[in-house]
Amino acid sequence: MLAGAVGNFDKTSDGSSLTDLIHQTQDDMGIERVIGCSTRSYFIDQPLNASNSLYGLYMRQVFPFAFENNHSKVVVQSTGALRYSLLRGEVTLDDVIAVSPFDDLIYLAAQNIVGIDVIEAFGGDLMQTDTNPREQPFPFIISGSGIEPHHIYDVYAADFDLSEVRRRVQDSIGRTLEPSSLFKGNDGIAVTTSKIWQSFVIEHWPCSVVSPVRQLMHESHNATLFGYGSVLFSMFCLLVLTLLRKKITRGRPSLPQEPERNQSTRGYGSTDSLE
Repeated sequence: MLAGAVGNFDKTSDGSSLTDLIHQTQDDMGIERVIGCSTRSYFIDQPLNASNSLYGLYMRQVFPFAFENNHSKVVVQSTGALRYSLLRGEVTLDDVIAVSPFDDLIYLAAQNIVGIDVIEAFGGDLMQTDTNPREQPFPFIISGSGIEPHHIYDVYAADFDLSEVRRRVQDSIGRTLEPSSLFKGNDGIAVTTSKIWQSFVIEHWPCSVVSPVRQLMHESHNATLFGYGSVLFSMFCLLVLTLLRKKITRGRPSLPQEPERNQSTRGYGSTDSLE
């Protein structure tokens, strides 16, 4: 019903103008730019242990990539951060914004925390790997492959979750934590959730691995070019043959005319009698 209303609105002059403005704004911002290609779809409602889980991808690959796979750095994330599934094929900047629209800053919430304290702080509310993230009231997910009780961790959080994460860790360790610091990349620029996604897609999903849709378009394009080429080649051959024929005709010597046959001359095999 909503789609029909939007469709009808788009048919009005004001709706068409607004649609054109949206597309123009997207072009001006460059958000339709393709930044990578995904060979599979990832869905927001799949549990962490599913191969097509968007949250599984986020916590097991995207965040570890941001920390250069340093397993002593973990992110505690609530499951309200992601908003849309990521579909197979070309991935644009607009797709990344749809998946992670909030662009939260990442902070160091707690440093040098023993694993057992991290587990105590969040263990009871950690999302189960076989559970749909969207069906949980307010669960937390920890990046990486899991927390080892005797390892030392630096705990990070997005600014939306920062106060709750710090409070839980403080209650677990029994002391007040120092003010958090902003996580910055090698270029000194503050790291956000959306920037992490963008960097991951660009680095790990190059479009040199051609998606089936792109392959089909490529084959269709080649077939069209081949068809055009065949027509042009046929026209060229016809033109060459026509020119050669005209040249041969013009250069051929004229044949002497056959003398007019005498009507009184008897034809071969005539049955007329002799005089």
